[in-house]
Amino acid sequence: MLELDKRFRLEKYIETGDLYFYHEDGFDFDAIAAASWYFRAAIEGHCGAQLQLGIIYRYGAYGVSKDPIIAEFWLHNAAIQGHILANRYLSEMRTEHFDF
Repeated sequence: MLELDKRFRLEKYIETGDLYFYHEDGFDFDAIAAASWYFRAAIEGHCGAQLQLGIIYRYGAYGVSKDPIIAEFWLHNAAIQGHILANRYLSEMRTEHFDF
């Protein structure tokens, strides 16, 4: 039962973050509010939330500062859980570091 409650809670965090990030259902766009909701799920291990945070920090925009170290941290956490898109972003970031 606890695991079901946790999954439900994490999905609600993601849904709320998406409402802010994708400007849905009358929510004003707010990347900082979205990131805070994704963070709540990410720290509990939700790989989709970890991916979203990684992307937000990779590109930095809309009031969220670009931070490749934080981006890589969250993308790595999603990737080790098998998130294919997180692996792609990590590969791109690592390639960018070595382009001279």
